[in-house]
Amino acid sequence: TIAWSVVDNAGESQGIGSRYFEVENVGGQVGGAFAGWNYVEDQSGLLKVKVEGKKEREVEELDYVEVRLKGEGGEKFIGWSEDKTRPLPVGSTLEEDKGVFHWLIGPGFLGRHVLHFAVCRGQFISPPVEVVIHIKPKTYDNVNRLKLDRKNNRGRPSGQMSP
Repeated sequence: TIAWSVVDNAGESQGIGSRYFEVENVGGQVGGAFAGWNYVEDQSGLLKVKVEGKKEREVEELDYVEVRLKGEGGEKFIGWSEDKTRPLPVGSTLEEDKGVFHWLIGPGFLGRHVLHFAVCRGQFISPPVEVVIHIKPKTYDNVNRLKLDRKNNRGRPSGQMSP
C-alpha cells in the first residue's frame, strides 16, 4: 500500500489518499495472456474475431468501457495489453465465454491504451484485433452543479444555499 499526506506550515497533517497494489511474482516466466501457453497464430482463416462498434474510443478517467467481441471458430476469447507479456489493465475483466470486455477505469489511467483480443481453439489463436482507448482527465460541469437563488438566500449565513 502506498499512502500520502500533506503537512501545512503550522505542522498539522492530513492523510489525502492511498492506493493498494498487488504485485504478482511469476517466477521468471513471461506473464500476461500467454503465461504458460504456447499459442500459435491460426493461418487457416477459420478463427476470426471482430469488434462490435468502434475500435478506437475516447473516454474520461473514472468512466466505464465495454467492448463486445464476435468470434468465429473459437472456444474462448483472450486479451492482452501492449504486447503478449502484458495482461489487460487493472480494473478490467474479460468474459472469456461471451467475448465481453469490461473496464471500470480508475484514477490515473490517462493516455493511450492499446488492447488486443483474439479467439482461440486449443493452441491456435485468431489474428488479434486491436482496440485503442484514449483516456482524458475527468472534467466537471461546474456551471450546472449548484445554482444560487439569491432571493431565497437572504438572511442565511454566507456559504449556505437554499435547496
